[in-house]
Amino acid sequence: MIQPTPSILQPQASQSSCPRSRAHQYWLTLVTAFAVLGSALMVSAPSVVLGETLLSHPPVRVYRRRPVVVVQQPPPVRRVHVVHTSKRAKPVDTTNEWQRLGIGIRANGTTLSGDKLSIDSVENPAMGGLGLQFRSPIDKHWAMELSLDFLQGTDPDKQFTQRTFPLMLSAIFHVFPNAKISPYGLVGAGVHFTELSYLDGKFRHDILEIAGQAGFGIEVKVTDQLALHADLRFLSIYKNLDSQTTISSQCQSSKAGGALGFCEGLQNIDTNERFNLGAQLQAGATYYF
Repeated sequence: MIQPTPSILQPQASQSSCPRSRAHQYWLTLVTAFAVLGSALMVSAPSVVLGETLLSHPPVRVYRRRPVVVVQQPPPVRRVHVVHTSKRAKPVDTTNEWQRLGIGIRANGTTLSGDKLSIDSVENPAMGGLGLQFRSPIDKHWAMELSLDFLQGTDPDKQFTQRTFPLMLSAIFHVFPNAKISPYGLVGAGVHFTELSYLDGKFRHDILEIAGQAGFGIEVKVTDQLALHADLRFLSIYKNLDSQTTISSQCQSSKAGGALGFCEGLQNIDTNERFNLGAQLQAGATYYF
């Protein structure tokens, strides 16, 4: 309990001791006590302290760290172009192609100028036929060709037939050996076995001739093993190696085959060498092993 100060509660000796003064001192003491008590209550009150604390200290801010998110860049997009090819189309394998052997067949047509025996103008007619060929490469550009053909031309009105079996060996040069379409040139030589038949065989003359040829063509590779070709060849037949004449007994009769006296004097026909020029067109297919 707060005690009143002596200066206030105890009157001085010099002061008056009358009852009015003493009552005045009591009221003054009471007022002072209430004033001190009110001040103490205000200092100790929680609301006041809280108010002073909130006003004298600023609010505390709480900072939270945001999580670090690592974003990886996606890999670059690779575009793939899909090329659709036909099921029938297959790549042509040109590896060691020149080391393969080919065999093929061909069709041809041949025409020659001049004559053989000068017996009739029907000699050397236009002839056609089939042939067989073998092609063997030597290196990347060069190849050899061995061929045998059968050619025949007839004149039914004059009962004449001419047959020729050309046996030729040629060298072929491919300009673009690895290309799918390959042009080529060729040169070669060989022999022609030729048979001239008059009056349905009643008079027959066989000739063995030397022949040469040169030309150009084109080869198209269909697959890795099959190729088509076509070429034009220029022929020259310039020497008779051998000849043989066969005359039947029927030809010597005066009315043989309706030609009166046709075989009379045929034993003395001129078999001297004759020079013939011609051209041959061929087309065929070759299978390479």
